[in-house]
Amino acid sequence: MRILEKLAKKVPDRVIRLLKKPLMIGTHHLMFSISPVRTRLQPRKFQAFCLGLPRTGTVSIAGLFQARYRAKHEPEDIYTTEKIIDYIKGYINEREMISFLKKRDKCLWLDVESSHFLYFFIDILLNEFEDAKFILLIRDCYSWLNSYINHQLGRPLSIKSTFWKKLRDIYFDNKFEYSEKEQILSKYGLYTIDGYLSRWKTYNEEILSLIPKGRLMIIRTFEIDRNIENIEKFLDIPINSLDRSKSHLNECLKKNDFLSKIDKIFLKKKFDFYCKGLMKTYYPELFKIDYGIRKD
Repeated sequence: MRILEKLAKKVPDRVIRLLKKPLMIGTHHLMFSISPVRTRLQPRKFQAFCLGLPRTGTVSIAGLFQARYRAKHEPEDIYTTEKIIDYIKGYINEREMISFLKKRDKCLWLDVESSHFLYFFIDILLNEFEDAKFILLIRDCYSWLNSYINHQLGRPLSIKSTFWKKLRDIYFDNKFEYSEKEQILSKYGLYTIDGYLSRWKTYNEEILSLIPKGRLMIIRTFEIDRNIENIEKFLDIPINSLDRSKSHLNECLKKNDFLSKIDKIFLKKKFDFYCKGLMKTYYPELFKIDYGIRKD
């Protein structure tokens, strides 16, 4: 092992990154890896996965770790999204998905991955990576929905956003019909309130029900900075090894209260139907004031 440790110091990270970088031929990727070398030369310090719906702080969690650890936010996003869609639609089976995720893991060889789409194969991650720990970011339903709508409206069309559109449809397009009070959402090409909030509910509830308490840390989005030392303790890594300056990354610069355009009583009923239980548990202070819905 001493010889391997000496060799590890002589192998620049940029060389390893180049060798393990997936190739794209036409519309297909070829992932390959120097994992037998990498796993010996650069053993993992630990393994953790951070989950949370888009706009809950997953960028910030990756940022906390990147100075000292191998951490990425949504790595191989397009390729992974393609596989998720194939898996959900039944084009590949569970055995093939497990094989893909194992190869992907060896190729990336991360200490921390912070990605909302890990949700779609959380059961596989739990079974195949038995020593991994998980962080779940939960954002209150009102500010999350406002932020996500702003994000969706502000995301320019591109090849990459086409893939995200397919995944967004899986997340939020649950064949709900627009009611009279939310026609403005249809006008702007957005999903229904039912579509958004039903996913907010199922995403968080399924993760909470599947991951054992001993392997899960739950953080409220606006308290990431207050929990940095708790994250270090949870993962058993040195105190002060995380970069505290990165706890508020990817903030939305243009903050429009789009939900203020929708009838408040209608919104309250939807939040009550989908979000009441989780909000009472994780955001009791906002639940008591009607989820923070603006009255003006």
